[in-house]
Amino acid sequence: MTLRKRKVVYYAFAVVFLVWGAYLITSAQGIVFDWDAMRIVKTGGIYLKFSPADATIFINGEPTDKTAGILNRGVVLDKLLPRTYHVSVRREGYGSWEKDLRVEEGLFSAASFIRLWPEIPRREFVATSTADTVVLIKSGFIERTEKDGLRFLGGEIRGTDVFASREGSDWIITEGENGVLFFLNAKDPRTSINVGEIFDSLRSRQLGSPEKTPLQHAVIHPFSEEKVVIASGESIYALDFKKIELEKITDATSSISMLAENGNEVFGIDQTGKITGANLLLKKSISFDLGPVDRIKRFEAAGSNFFFTDGNDHLFVFEREFGPAKKIAENVQSFAPSPDGKKIAWVDSEKKVFIYYAEKDDGDLKFEKGTISSLGIKPIEINKKTNLFWLPSFPSFIFLESSGKITVSEIDPRGGTINTATVTEPLSSVFFSKDGIYVIEKESDAFAIFRIRF
Repeated sequence: MTLRKRKVVYYAFAVVFLVWGAYLITSAQGIVFDWDAMRIVKTGGIYLKFSPADATIFINGEPTDKTAGILNRGVVLDKLLPRTYHVSVRREGYGSWEKDLRVEEGLFSAASFIRLWPEIPRREFVATSTADTVVLIKSGFIERTEKDGLRFLGGEIRGTDVFASREGSDWIITEGENGVLFFLNAKDPRTSINVGEIFDSLRSRQLGSPEKTPLQHAVIHPFSEEKVVIASGESIYALDFKKIELEKITDATSSISMLAENGNEVFGIDQTGKITGANLLLKKSISFDLGPVDRIKRFEAAGSNFFFTDGNDHLFVFEREFGPAKKIAENVQSFAPSPDGKKIAWVDSEKKVFIYYAEKDDGDLKFEKGTISSLGIKPIEINKKTNLFWLPSFPSFIFLESSGKITVSEIDPRGGTINTATVTEPLSSVFFSKDGIYVIEKESDAFAIFRIRF
């Protein structure tokens, strides 16, 4: 071979090496040529985390061999050209999850809260009841019937309805005729005490206030189960039934119409929009002014925010650090703030479901604070009696109960698709607790209570 030919071969190999090397380097960095767009682009990807972890991922209808692994740390689909992909996650015996996800140049689109709901939810038998209305407490279920009133473990309980209770405690407040309140341990009905009588007695003897004032509201103390927090007149009190002591917590400027709890805090609300309360652990008074409102209809405290509806069914949010109250919706039929107070869901008179983000979403959606998202759930699944619930173990899902039927919906509206699933068909009765969903079904001459397992 002549010297000239050797040089030609050498330079040809050098060019191939440089071109191939540059291609490998740019490809490793995600830089490729998009033949559809006829330009050089940087690839992106999709991150998916789902349950059950052994589900199969499909991209544009084609299955992938990607798996979540034993630890279920999620699946990364990389080196994807910038465009929209139809992603679905499927497993036999479960409803599928589907969504169009957009991949931008050099970025990843994430769906970290994918859950496949079983086509036939697993039910665990819990107890048998003589009533279709029950209240869950620490040691079981309190039954309520029109004929027999309240019963627990086969024995009668004083009162006709449960006024206040806590799932982790057997102490409850019941309501009898003419609105009389009783405080007792459901396991020992002999502990029953008339709340109003002992309140008036202690208020006179210990606080030097002989005049009687009606009890507007009462709740069980957040962390002392043998105490009751009472709103009476323009004040909030803590009544200790173990020590037989009454303590005034704080005073309001006008008559308190309702109480709300939030962790270690309790708040009294009057109809002028004034909030007076206290941190019961720190024994520190708290007060806020919601601004002009037209008769507060329902009030909820969650996280660092307050949510309430007025007499015109307008929904408001009040941020403690900023205020005043901000109207976020009208014609609201039902609402439920998330346990952390960062979001609130509601149903309006047009049977539409919305989510308001009281704080910026730092997860997959990246919604800014103040964003309102429509879930687009079919109106046929909702009526004016729809109740909304959040479960702490499923923070990215909202549960809707209507006429005994429960539907669960994700809150991710991307791609114009909202994945929903039916948890139960219409039943005799359903209720939610912090640890799950309970359903009650009629069985011959009794009722069976089941817990839904996911």
